[in-house]
Amino acid sequence: MLVNQFKTASKKNWHLSDEFLNVLAQLSSFDTADHKWAVEIGAYDNDEEKFVVDDATYRQQVGAEDWPRIARERELYQILVKIRPVPFTEFAANDQVLATERVPILKQAARLAYFEFTEKEICALLKVNANYLKINRTEFRQWKDWYAQHYVETN
Repeated sequence: MLVNQFKTASKKNWHLSDEFLNVLAQLSSFDTADHKWAVEIGAYDNDEEKFVVDDATYRQQVGAEDWPRIARERELYQILVKIRPVPFTEFAANDQVLATERVPILKQAARLAYFEFTEKEICALLKVNANYLKINRTEFRQWKDWYAQHYVETN
């Protein structure tokens, strides 16, 4: 969204400050078809006002190529939390992440990865965006670990 659109929105939502809308606009500028900031920043504990996974650990999970962008997104989100007019509740952007078909897709992807299919091949076979696994990399890695452990235990 453009800053002008946010200013129009602020007239409707008078309790949102220009500073809040400006930070939100900066965060929105990171959104592309391949990644959404609300997904990439990781889980955030609203009660403790900190990320569930600290920066050092999360940096290892996401990789060096994506870390500078994600670090900036996380930094902006923390600013957003500090200047928010009211505490955040369940974030509407997470609806996209919690889609019912996501878990079965990631489970299937983990199984294919166990049998050494590449991420590109997996995305093509599952008919998802070529960057789907990259976008959901943390959860995908968790499912890969689960599948490897489960497959080894049962066979």
